[in-house]
Amino acid sequence: MSTFEKKAFWIALEGGFRKRISRDPSEGEAQISGIVSDLAEMGCNLMLPCVRTNDNTNGYTSEIEKNYYGWDLFSVFCREAKEKGIEIHPWFCFWGDGANVHPELHAVDWHGNPIDMGDGNPALCPLRPESQEYMLSLVGEIIERYPVDGFHLDYIRYPHTPCYCDYHREQFRRTYGADPIELDEGSELWDAWNRFNAEGMSDFVRRVSEKVREAGKKVSAALFQIGRHVVDSPDRPLALNRIVRGEKMGKVHHGRRYWAIFQDWPTWCDRGYLDYVITMQYTPHLDMIEESAVGGLAAAKEAEFLMGLGLIWDQTAETLVSQIEVCRQKGLAGVCFYDYFHLMDWKAADREKVVEAIR
Repeated sequence: MSTFEKKAFWIALEGGFRKRISRDPSEGEAQISGIVSDLAEMGCNLMLPCVRTNDNTNGYTSEIEKNYYGWDLFSVFCREAKEKGIEIHPWFCFWGDGANVHPELHAVDWHGNPIDMGDGNPALCPLRPESQEYMLSLVGEIIERYPVDGFHLDYIRYPHTPCYCDYHREQFRRTYGADPIELDEGSELWDAWNRFNAEGMSDFVRRVSEKVREAGKKVSAALFQIGRHVVDSPDRPLALNRIVRGEKMGKVHHGRRYWAIFQDWPTWCDRGYLDYVITMQYTPHLDMIEESAVGGLAAAKEAEFLMGLGLIWDQTAETLVSQIEVCRQKGLAGVCFYDYFHLMDWKAADREKVVEAIR
């Protein structure tokens, strides 16, 4: 039986899981020490603790955004990870502006309505230079101040639709001579509008990758999976790089008027921007894991490919163990589990089955 090079865990310090770590520094340090000890015992050699969420708060010392806890818990994660020999990549959520720090940079949809991140937090327009500089300043704080091994990109995409803010429209108009708000699937420039959005995100990933690597760190990313089942699935209509919508926004496509995230990660791999590809495949269905393994390996190129397996929804210990084995058989570099806290909430017997499979 082949063994994985990487056995990773996301640590979801967002939403209700934030309360799993105390705002009291002494209590919090003990809790983090216990978490990292658990991970080491399970054979984990890559950990991805969430350090920045879509409401503009974080868990590290920042001069730009607010620390949710009031103390630097990320430094403790770094210290404990080094002691246990675990690689650490801070998990960073891009584009969310829940605190309305920069309302003038918010993305808007075709109707002129604000776009949120899918959780109610407003989204920054990802193509505006000011949005990109703001995000890059936060990235810089982390990689320059903490002894991390890499940097983990999440929400590195459009929330669910292209932005039609004045900046977006003007940039497209300068290049192509048309206002994108007037385009639809039958327009001559429809493909150009799709490429414009995808390439804009790709160029930002290049900028992040260069900044992280200049600091001697690796780049990992949480990415949408690819495969036929994603396109056909009614709950996750996929147009990674192409807008899916009804004529003039009048029709609803799988519950959404339009959908596109412009996360062209195979191109990012072609261009060498990523060191680790981690696809988010949170499903109990084994055939989806098999298909994503094949497609992901082909797309990842020289990047190490890890399958992101979910400990949520209808997942069971038995199905997860089978998925782990498939990933081994397909020759993946590793697996990454979403997430540590979900696993800790499982029944002890089921948790032990999973832990044994990981080991």
